[in-house]
Amino acid sequence: MTATNIIVGELGEKLAFNRLRNLGRVRIPQRKLVGDIHLDGLRIEVKAARPSKVNATKTGWQFCLRRSGHTDISNSHILILIGLSDCGDPQKVYIIPVSALRADRRKISIVIGSPTKWAHWENRFDVIESALIELEQKTMDGFDFDAVKEIAF
Repeated sequence: MTATNIIVGELGEKLAFNRLRNLGRVRIPQRKLVGDIHLDGLRIEVKAARPSKVNATKTGWQFCLRRSGHTDISNSHILILIGLSDCGDPQKVYIIPVSALRADRRKISIVIGSPTKWAHWENRFDVIESALIELEQKTMDGFDFDAVKEIAF
């Protein structure tokens, strides 16, 4: 991984962090074992890319999802892909539940200016809001309200 890749990745995380602040308690974990950003218990992996050759004739963004010793989205709830311009300005944002991806998917390539199967996930911040509700519901389902009653004031 080059210094440029690290800078692009950090830029993507900062862009996502700033956008997510309005949705809840957001933080960047000190040790990034799982997820680049945590939002009220939701683990979010952020990937950013500048344009590069996708094949001999097309330019696009290529996002590495799994690479031994470097990155792995498996334990995150949400994946945010940020396609940047050559200057680093955000052009497209895709928000995808990790559960919607094949378990063995190693990368995602998106051709700029062409129809893509990922278009369904473009600017889908509602996916994050739904995941937060679902996570809260799971937490509430496992909560022992009777135990709280016993120690109530």
